[in-house]
Formats: sequence, C-alpha cells, structure tokens
Amino acid sequence: MKRTNVYMIYTLYIISIFLYFVLYIIEYNRCMLL
Repeated sequence: MKRTNVYMIYTLYIISIFLYFVLYIIEYNRCMLL
C-alpha cells in the first residue's frame, strides 16, 4: 500500500514537471513568433 502511494506521488511529480516544461516551451515559442 505504501509503495503504491509513493509510486503514484512520484508519477504525479514527473507529470507535473513535464507539463511545466511543455508550457514553458509553448510560451517561449509564442514570444519568439510575436
């Protein structure tokens, strides 16, 4: 049970970092295009 919770938290952490990275790239490209 504890191992599953840790795995879920780790997965959410990785997903949040990935989404933040994608949003950063989108914003950067938008600024470059403008």
